[in-house]
Amino acid sequence: MRRVTANFIICWMSTTVFGIDIKLSAPSNVNVTCMERVVLQCNITSPVEVISMTYKDCTHTASNPQCDYTENKSLTYTIPHATTANAGQYTCKVEAREGFGTAQTTVTVGDCDIQVLGNVQGNQVQCSFSGVYTKGEVHWFNGTQNITSEIPDEIVEDQHGLFNISSTLSIQDIQQQHQYNCSLWIPSEGYVTFYELRMSASSMDKNKLSWILMFLSLILSYGLLMTE
Repeated sequence: MRRVTANFIICWMSTTVFGIDIKLSAPSNVNVTCMERVVLQCNITSPVEVISMTYKDCTHTASNPQCDYTENKSLTYTIPHATTANAGQYTCKVEAREGFGTAQTTVTVGDCDIQVLGNVQGNQVQCSFSGVYTKGEVHWFNGTQNITSEIPDEIVEDQHGLFNISSTLSIQDIQQQHQYNCSLWIPSEGYVTFYELRMSASSMDKNKLSWILMFLSLILSYGLLMTE
């Protein structure tokens, strides 16, 4: 009898001082592909009077369009276009007059496909990486030698929060070498992709050849005039 009474008192004191453990319902694991829409909903399974509720960057008072709160019932967090930057653990927390509650959700996002384009224009080579999920840098290589120019990359963010990163290197900077490697470096991951450009002698000397042909044409015309 004394043991039952003691257990009751401990339970009553815990509930009174710390409150009850509020049960929440939220997905434990969510796996999506890159750029897929993700909807995370955290539900309160019993009637309570909410003081505060958060789910990652969402709160019950947020005016963010990504957040949707139903009073004393649920909080929904929407990611319109998920990238690997959105991967990780999301914690739903509730503080109510009756007690506290937490729930965990792990979001896994597949790798985003980065598009790479290379181009040769006159005495310059250019590399462009599009669909990059976080800011990075373009590094240029000639074999194992890093020949990155001091000219800053051009970085543009699109409407989905992805980045297009472009870099241009002058031929003079690499002493007329014919093969280049442009690699995308992301601080948190290192080198994630690369592109090789091979520049033929004909394309490299295209402008020079045009001037030489024009000069020869002028000499030939002058020679014909002199023979008449």
